[in-house]
Amino acid sequence: MKKNTKLIPEIQELADKYFYDYICEKTTSFLKKGNEEYRKSDFYDMPQEDWPDEIIKKLKEGCQQILEYIGLTPDTAFRNLEVDGFYRLMELFHYEFVRQAIHRTENKYFIDKMEMKHVQTNQTIVLYNTVKR
Repeated sequence: MKKNTKLIPEIQELADKYFYDYICEKTTSFLKKGNEEYRKSDFYDMPQEDWPDEIIKKLKEGCQQILEYIGLTPDTAFRNLEVDGFYRLMELFHYEFVRQAIHRTENKYFIDKMEMKHVQTNQTIVLYNTVKR
C-alpha cells in the first residue's frame, strides 16, 4: 500500500490495517463523478436514487473527511455526519454495521466507536464518529 508521507505513524498504521486507501480511492471516484455517474459504475448502485439531498451533502462532506484520514482515531472522529450520514457513508462503500459503543462522552457530544464490515470481503474497520447528545 502506498504510504502517505504526511500522516503520523499511528494514523498510517491504522490506514494500512483497515485498507483505508481503498476507501480513499472510492471516495475520490465518488467526488469526481458525482452521485449519478458513480451509481452507474457501482456494483450495488450506490448511492441509492431515493437518498435525499441532505444525505448526499453529508456523503460529500464525509468523503472530504475521508481524504483527510479522519475517523481512524477518537481524536480524529468524523464530524457533522451524525448517525444517518455516517451509516450512509459506510453503505456507499459497501460496509455494514457490526457493533457500536460509546467510546467517550464530551460536553455536547458522544464519540461513537463503530465497527463495520465490508459486505464482499468481510474486512472489518473500526471508525469513530462524533454524535450530538
